[in-house]
Amino acid sequence: LFLFAADRAQHVAEVIKPALAAGKVVITDRFTDCTLAYQGYGRSLDLGALQMIMDRATEGLRPDLTLLVDIDVATFRVRAEGEAADRLESEGNAFFERVRQGYLALCSASERRMIYLDGCQPIPSLFERIAGEVDRRLGALECDLPREHPPNEGV
Repeated sequence: LFLFAADRAQHVAEVIKPALAAGKVVITDRFTDCTLAYQGYGRSLDLGALQMIMDRATEGLRPDLTLLVDIDVATFRVRAEGEAADRLESEGNAFFERVRQGYLALCSASERRMIYLDGCQPIPSLFERIAGEVDRRLGALECDLPREHPPNEGV
């Protein structure tokens, strides 16, 4: 847990905060909700203590938007079939169901920030929903954000 927190603190200090200070939009694929879901719900560590540690590691920084792409454990297992499993991915189905339920609980408690997405949708539909949510949130910002790619011309 403390190694995760130290890594997160370093990433916030060296990458995220400087980018935000420069007026950039930061996109990351795991943050404090991940720690709460895996360590709190999955491993049954105290959620209050975890939140305190994450707040300390991130200096209270919270995402403006979190997209939860949800799939059930059986679908996860099918999609991961044939890939080398690391120590975490080798956990049993009960662990991953607790993690999933944790993410769903976090999403339910943070409806203004977290958007639930059904990960079993066809990829084009899922992409359109994600792009729409991101565009809506970025469009609400009062700044002129440069786009590296014109709309609908790749990612």
